[in-house]
Amino acid sequence: SVSGAATTVRPTWDPVEDAGEYFTLEKKYATAEGQYRSCLVNGGRYWRMFAETQGWARGYAEFLSGGVCAPWICDHVAVEAVIMLRYLEHFFHALGKAMPLIRQLRAEELSSWSEVAIDFVLAGVWGCGTVSLFKNLREHPGIQFTLPVSTDSALVNWNILPLKYEVERINSVFEMDSPSPRVRGLSNSMMFHNPFSKMILANMKQHVKVIVIACDPVSRFEKVFFKQHLCKDSAGVSSEPNQPCHSSIASALDDRPLLQRYVVGPELQDLRRLFGNRLIVVHQESLRQDPQYVYDSIATIVGAGPFPPRMEFIRYNAHMGPRTGLCDNASQVNALKEFFLPDYEAIESLVSDARTPHWMVERLRRTRCDRPEEIHRRAPRCPGN
Repeated sequence: SVSGAATTVRPTWDPVEDAGEYFTLEKKYATAEGQYRSCLVNGGRYWRMFAETQGWARGYAEFLSGGVCAPWICDHVAVEAVIMLRYLEHFFHALGKAMPLIRQLRAEELSSWSEVAIDFVLAGVWGCGTVSLFKNLREHPGIQFTLPVSTDSALVNWNILPLKYEVERINSVFEMDSPSPRVRGLSNSMMFHNPFSKMILANMKQHVKVIVIACDPVSRFEKVFFKQHLCKDSAGVSSEPNQPCHSSIASALDDRPLLQRYVVGPELQDLRRLFGNRLIVVHQESLRQDPQYVYDSIATIVGAGPFPPRMEFIRYNAHMGPRTGLCDNASQVNALKEFFLPDYEAIESLVSDARTPHWMVERLRRTRCDRPEEIHRRAPRCPGN
């Protein structure tokens, strides 16, 4: 069959709670990709169908979706008005049921992830400096990104196959770059946390590099806690809508579900399994110690060559000052280090694979509390504020 494959997965899907479904992702992808390829071979175009029905009360789903192969000559109007109705008639007839009233039909043409013309992605880790990595790499004359901002959601969605217009949007950016083509990148730090995005990347062209920036787990948690989970006033208001907040980082030490949200070790190990030599791991500490060398190395690996001499590499989104007060309490720092010990070990394992210099390995368990210049220095402010 060249129709009927699932074209989306549930956005509420949780890789822990729905572990059984995790193993069906690749099967769903293989089925949809196979139907897409067969449709093209048979002279067709592959479409995503959305149908809203009135038959929900009689045991039908209120919304139906799936892939449909239509003749190449049919545009989306013909697909919606003719092809999809015929497909649904056959679908319900095969079930031995009467076709419900269709309120609305929508057709969107699909493509393949292998058609996305990128050379590398910046995939996270969120909170470790992905924005700095993006903005500095963007300054290289031989590198171009899909968007001028650091978050392109094209690969962070729940579409098993990409929409054709989205693939054309990405590729058109690079086509306009000729006659001097540059290395092509896409950035979104949430790809690291999205199992479906990682599966998509694993099935893209084999030359596509995956760049991940890791950092000290304790410092990352403290930074994110300060920005999102620390109560901003006595009323207990958090910067995250509808989320409880903590009056201090000490109270967060007993909130295991919150701490668990920021564990990255298993995901880092999964990246190595999925991407092998395609994976480039950068540690934030190396960017502090020798940014020119690290950025030159990254640019060379992705195919752009070193940066121009005397390039200034800027650090973005750095929140200086005492922040949560964590660094005033050594026992709290040690408690967080103990909790994140598996993360430290996973990061060190990946960095060793990347053949980081020995002096770098010795610094991997340093937190921001070991950098007093960050604790006592405050972010610049406009005069008068």
